[in-house]
Amino acid sequence: MTDLATEPKSRPVEAARLIRMHGNDNVAIVANDLGLPAGAEANGLSLRERVPQGHKVALADTPKGAPVRRYDVLIGFAADFLPAGSWVNESRLEMPQPRSLEGLPLATRKAPPFEPLEGYSFKGFRNADGSVGTRNLLAITTTLRRQAVYLLQCQFNLESVSRNERQSRSTGSR
Repeated sequence: MTDLATEPKSRPVEAARLIRMHGNDNVAIVANDLGLPAGAEANGLSLRERVPQGHKVALADTPKGAPVRRYDVLIGFAADFLPAGSWVNESRLEMPQPRSLEGLPLATRKAPPFEPLEGYSFKGFRNADGSVGTRNLLAITTTLRRQAVYLLQCQFNLESVSRNERQSRSTGSR
């Protein structure tokens, strides 16, 4: 088993690669294979501890309770003071409260009509009012790696249910 808290022993030194997704972000993602060791330097930032690949590092001192942003989206609040160069993970964040489902704004503005495209088609349907739509399309995006793993499990479960449903339909055993 690999211990993420310790530095792998025999590893060639490579330049630190941090990815900042948006100019307003106060964290960046470590892009190096196997992460970066404590003391690694990137753009004048010195890592205070080992940060695994794909994890976040604080780009500036972040006071306790201050917003932490990635993709210019609030992903949490600093649970304690986060010095620049420290590993930012879920245990060091307090999650923001989700918006209430009551009173969410509705899209009420009707889109202007467009000229029809000639020579194109799509797998969808036309409504009685001339508008069109598609069925069974769900798009979800994540901002944290842990969410992506959960969504892959959901996808696998949905595909299993769909496969079982198709099999029971084909054998007539509903």
